[in-house]
Amino acid sequence: MASPIAHSFAGFWTFLAFAKQLQVRLSAQWRQYLVRLGVLVLLANNVPTPALATYTPGITHEALVPLDSPLKSLMDLKDQKVLKRPAVVGTTTGSTNHFGFIAASHHLGLKENQDFTLRSLPPGELATMPKGLDVTTIWEPHASNSVEVLKTSRRLESLNPYYLYSGYYYTRREIEENAPDVVQALTDGFIEAILWGKANTEKAMSELFALPPYASVNKPLIKRMSDLYFFWPKPTVYYPFDDANGVWPKEEGRISKWAHETGAAKREVTVANWQDVRRTSYMKATFDRLGWNVPERPPFLPKDWGGVGNLPYKPYAADLLKGPSLFPEPGELKKPWTFMGKTYRP
Repeated sequence: MASPIAHSFAGFWTFLAFAKQLQVRLSAQWRQYLVRLGVLVLLANNVPTPALATYTPGITHEALVPLDSPLKSLMDLKDQKVLKRPAVVGTTTGSTNHFGFIAASHHLGLKENQDFTLRSLPPGELATMPKGLDVTTIWEPHASNSVEVLKTSRRLESLNPYYLYSGYYYTRREIEENAPDVVQALTDGFIEAILWGKANTEKAMSELFALPPYASVNKPLIKRMSDLYFFWPKPTVYYPFDDANGVWPKEEGRISKWAHETGAAKREVTVANWQDVRRTSYMKATFDRLGWNVPERPPFLPKDWGGVGNLPYKPYAADLLKGPSLFPEPGELKKPWTFMGKTYRP
């Protein structure tokens, strides 16, 4: 649950490629339409917000520990059995690494102030594993940067079995009410950006590394993350499913309940609230023009997905990818679609 420019590379790709394709200056002409707070925060504060797409769904969140830590799993925190005191867990209060840890601790029976205490820090600082922390919770690419590049930590365990992440591409309700064509253009531009990046992999990476924030990053790491979370997934993973008995509203309602109980959210955001914030009509219209069918369920999930709340979750998203996902496969098209000079038929 994040702003269009936070947490992942998809947000950067979207804005970068949208600018490249439509020849506009995003900072001046499009960013004004996009709010910057997380969707959960907006909903908890009754800010009218329509979500047009999910992005980087299922991005990996992990629990890390110092290199010399005696901890072997999160269960080692229970009853202080290893550290003989509450573990100090570094997280980013109100963000998805916080929610992922809440979900894990709830499932494992870990209690705040008894088994652990929380300390809030920004992700970049968490990646350095500051002294005084026993565990940090963080999302990719910060987790891999901490372990593989900075070499300040090691992996304790993934939070993915306890939590399913979704980022959002969203706008203001007033834009939808007064200029729905702009909202449709934003949705079309989102998918156009995804396809432009897939068709221009080397150019997209070159454009990304030319941005000031990426001047000193580890390029092999960023390329690997871009493969896993942008180039390799199917382009249909971004559809904002709104079925109350499906995945997203139900999973987010589950997490939002704990966010409210722990004080991370001002009010409890319900499944109905999460349903109401979604706007599937715009993405469906985009898919219709392209000739794509709406998937029956999020395509980054395994075929034997056990359903929301049936923990631990089986591996999903990047954990399943060994290379580019096949698209289109049988049943994914409703009419011919041409991409990169090749025409695919239903």
